[in-house]
Amino acid sequence: MDTDEQRFDITVKIANQRFAINIPRAKEELYRKAERLINEKIGYFHTAYPEHSVEKNMSLALIDVYTQLLLLEKKNDTEPYRQAMNQLTGEIETALHEYS
Repeated sequence: MDTDEQRFDITVKIANQRFAINIPRAKEELYRKAERLINEKIGYFHTAYPEHSVEKNMSLALIDVYTQLLLLEKKNDTEPYRQAMNQLTGEIETALHEYS
């Protein structure tokens, strides 16, 4: 069995709640880092909005993280460039055929 496919159980703690999850062994560091970053984000909202419940601060953290994810996806979207390249390639080929 490939090392990437070996799975094992870990426990992550998010906002004082423990979650047992089964993950690929090769991704443990990624999950641990995510655990830390999630807790930092929840802590930020707890500091900014101490009157909010843990659940509300978790929801704000989730909204913030997904907003950032969507912005990164949009920033890394190469489809408009691919379409422009295809159009330019077509125009160049047409021009070459006209002058051949």
